[in-house]
Amino acid sequence: MWMMDEKNFVINIIKIANAMELKLKIARWFLYLAILLLPWQMRWFSSGPIIGGYPWEQGSLSIYLSWLPMMIVIMVAMIDAVGARFPRPVPGSLPPGSQDQGRVTLPLPIIAVILFLLPFIFSVYPRASFQWLVEILLLILFFISLQTLHVSRFMIMRWFAISLIPHALLGLWQFHTQNVFGSKWLGMATQNPLTAGVSVIEYAGQRILRAYGGFPHPNIFGGWLAIALPVTLLLVQHAKRSIAKFAWMICGVLFSVALVLTFSRSAWITAGVGLMFVALLFLRRQESWTNKIPACAGMTVIFIALALTTFHERALIAPRVDATVRLEQKSLDERAVGWRNGWQLFRQHPFFGVGPGATAHALNSQLIPHNVPLLALDELGIVGMIGLLSIVYWIFCIQYKKYSILNTSYSILCALLILSLFDHYLWSLWSGRVLLILTLFLFWSIYPPYGGIDSWEK
Repeated sequence: MWMMDEKNFVINIIKIANAMELKLKIARWFLYLAILLLPWQMRWFSSGPIIGGYPWEQGSLSIYLSWLPMMIVIMVAMIDAVGARFPRPVPGSLPPGSQDQGRVTLPLPIIAVILFLLPFIFSVYPRASFQWLVEILLLILFFISLQTLHVSRFMIMRWFAISLIPHALLGLWQFHTQNVFGSKWLGMATQNPLTAGVSVIEYAGQRILRAYGGFPHPNIFGGWLAIALPVTLLLVQHAKRSIAKFAWMICGVLFSVALVLTFSRSAWITAGVGLMFVALLFLRRQESWTNKIPACAGMTVIFIALALTTFHERALIAPRVDATVRLEQKSLDERAVGWRNGWQLFRQHPFFGVGPGATAHALNSQLIPHNVPLLALDELGIVGMIGLLSIVYWIFCIQYKKYSILNTSYSILCALLILSLFDHYLWSLWSGRVLLILTLFLFWSIYPPYGGIDSWEK
């Protein structure tokens, strides 16, 4: 009898282990799929109103294809959390003082979240605010799921870079053929340089198409590539095998060429800041120069690729840095109008804003501020901004006080902050918010390269 009970116990343990193994396999493959799909714009959508003669993106209701694998990962993480697959830290496992501090400050995040959500009640266009909230909540749950499943930032870095390879190749082809073919299956609209409203450069009486990749605008494509370059440099440094280091260097070259062909000034500045911070942090490390060789080699290869592509396309780059050129003057004027519109809108709705995603509707113009802090202030008001800044402060305090690590992921975060000052898509568009959340995860995650889900890649 005792032998039978012991046998049943062992069988049950094996069944549980197999179930956990299956769960991790499911989470692993759907996580890969989610990250690969996130840059693409494949979706079902219901069109919103027309503003300024163009469809208003924020007024559309959309369901993206990438949401399906994201939701599966979230469900697996919820099951994992309920089953306590990864035990919570026991008392004494956190740094001294962190537990007491958590008990004292617990109500503050709740109050901050309430303040952050209040502007949704006063939204001038609830449909846009609802879409914004759904997307943010889904991304936050995905973020938490990655933490619950102990996904390391190196795993996200790898698949983030891999997901951009087809877009970079597509961007090179688009620039070469001077055409973006439309495909509803890839979520891409047709872009012809002769069509008004398409992002181009005027040179010698010609309209030269900028590289779009699979993104809705070259600036967004450039922003992703600008973050991908320091990510690639980190992957070169941390790769274990020489073939992997070489492969990531090739990716760095590909991303560098594509970045130049987006002709996005904000992306160029962002990439420069990100690479500079990565280089400085590597140089500050107390390591032998032998260990720094991969990073130095990667930086050199990326710099050469950027320099050669810039030299080759110098005739097209010149108009992008010349404020007297017609299209560039128009771009600067529109940005100035966006700034004025932003401040005027804030004065009209100072306390609760116009609601997330509703700025263009409130202005009856697509010329919204190309600056995330000002746009967030317009849509959240003073009350919502206090809540948002409190949440951000709380998160950063936890990260610093628990770990006190100045790691190279800070360089990517600094690059993202620079990007937020020159464009609005990190706040206003799905593809920008995805980039924001993934970058924040690279900053937040402190798990080792292998463990949890990552054990499958070891």
